[in-house]
Formats: sequence, C-alpha cells, structure tokens
Amino acid sequence: MIIKSEYNIGDTVFYWSDKERKILRGVIDAISFFYHNNGEISWKYYIKEYSQKDKLIMSEPVSEGLIFKDKDEVLTFAAEITQILF
Repeated sequence: MIIKSEYNIGDTVFYWSDKERKILRGVIDAISFFYHNNGEISWKYYIKEYSQKDKLIMSEPVSEGLIFKDKDEVLTFAAEITQILF
C-alpha cells in the first residue's frame, strides 16, 4: 500500500489557526495519518506559524481541509464561506 500526502514537511502554506482564529502563513512541521476501519485515511498536519518557524514552539494541528497552497485558494475558501453564511 502506498500512502501519499498532498503536502510535505517543509512546505510553506496558508492555514486556518484555531488558536489565533484567523488565516496565517506557516510551515508544515510534521504529518500524521489515521487509517480507519472502513479503509479511509485522514491526515493531520502540524504547522508552525511562519514568523516562528525556527523557534522551539509546539506545532498547531490542522486538518487537511483548512490548509491552502496559495492566496487564491484562501480567497476562494473565503468566498464560499461568505455564500454559505449569507
């Protein structure tokens, strides 16, 4: 079985921070996956805020659906959320 993540350790991404309650720029520090009984795989990415990437702080766990590769994906996500709310 080959398991491949969409993101890699060291990738710079944008993500929704539950701690800060906003979208931040960060670096993926670690990746874990969970294999469920029904055969599904779910990913959890641990991301450090970009401005603190070299400091010894805990990485924040983030689900794959709340990670964005670039600013265009962030804007698309914001537009979709706005349409749902209003």
